Amino acid sequence: MARRRTRRTSSASGPVRVTMQRVLRAPARGLVSRERLSRLIGILLLLWLAWLVFAGDTSLVNLWKLKRENRDLQGQMADLERRLEEIDQAERNLDNPEYLERMVREKYGLVRDGETCYHLVDPPDAAGDGSR
Repeated sequence: MARRRTRRTSSASGPVRVTMQRVLRAPARGLVSRERLSRLIGILLLLWLAWLVFAGDTSLVNLWKLKRENRDLQGQMADLERRLEEIDQAERNLDNPEYLERMVREKYGLVRDGETCYHLVDPPDAAGDGSR
């Protein structure tokens, strides 16, 4: 059986035995009551959680922003990698004379000797204003 811790005090009427259970049940004199202490701890926990969610470099809001920015940057990086592959392919094709001739013909409208080049123009729309 557990031994109860007691404290002996003396008063004018004689020695008084005070048990720890009795001390814990006694109302606090001049100190913060248990209800106020638990309320204070609850408020501090709520403030700490609010700090975690909304403030500081490691807040959840900042983390969400960084994840969104990371996702956007990953998309940009994928686009740039595709563009780089297109440039690499064009660079490899520079050694191909047929490719070079086709590119020059398309870009500058050049023709060989004896060829005739026809430029086709779309007819104006039905409204007659010619704008598109």
